Amino acid sequence: MLPKDARPIAFVHLMKTGGQTMRAILRKNFGAGHCDMLLFEKTTPRDWASIEFCYPRLSSISGHGMVRPGVRKATDNPYK
Repeated sequence: MLPKDARPIAFVHLMKTGGQTMRAILRKNFGAGHCDMLLFEKTTPRDWASIEFCYPRLSSISGHGMVRPGVRKATDNPYK
C-alpha cells in the first residue's frame, strides 16, 4: 500500500507486449489495492467512479485505454 499522500501507480498495457508479468507483479505487491481494468476503450467518468468506489485504497491500476476524462497531458493525470 502507498502512503496517504502518494498517487497510485498506473501501468498502461499495450497489447502484445508482455503485460501479464507486470500485472502479476503489481497484484503480488499491492494485493487488494490493485485494480485490473478490463476495458479496451477509453474510460468514462462512470468507469472511474466505479473504480474509486470499489478500490477506496487504490495503490496501483493496470489496463488498456486508461485515459481519465478531462486529462489533456500526463502532468494533469492523478496517476503516476
